[in-house]
Amino acid sequence: MPHSGWPFTRAHLDPFYQWASDICGIGSIDYSADGWEEKLSRRIEFPDGNIKTTMFKFGPSARFFREGREALESVPNVYLYANVVEIEVSENAAEVVELRVATLEGSGSRIRAKRYILAAGAIENARLLLASNRVASKGLGNGHDVVGRYSMDRSIIRTGLSIPL
Repeated sequence: MPHSGWPFTRAHLDPFYQWASDICGIGSIDYSADGWEEKLSRRIEFPDGNIKTTMFKFGPSARFFREGREALESVPNVYLYANVVEIEVSENAAEVVELRVATLEGSGSRIRAKRYILAAGAIENARLLLASNRVASKGLGNGHDVVGRYSMDRSIIRTGLSIPL
């Protein structure tokens, strides 16, 4: 995203997206409507360009609950049942020192890494940043008090189906 301060391009991240997609049973990381148009249906073109066709991919939920559990357990550096409860940072909040994790039963641990990627989704990312307030009293990255304030979500509820002829 231009001018966002994000240090990576999509091309840099694509191998990691593909790795995660493979683990989740999603397949290709092509999210463009172009890759799906002929396979499932034709795209509806809207002349004014105000409505665009996009795609969402969902892997099978059983991948995380049943038969896929073994596949996830065998992946290096993937920790199951370890919920991040706090991001611990240096005294000036300039760098992450470690993650504090806990299980639902209450046992906890700490994880240190060379790099950390916050990819828990919009709501959980904001929750983690705000809950990590030992050094920055308003939460990490929240110096302007806007973390989580403008969160939006897409409602994904199938209420009908249109099949153009």
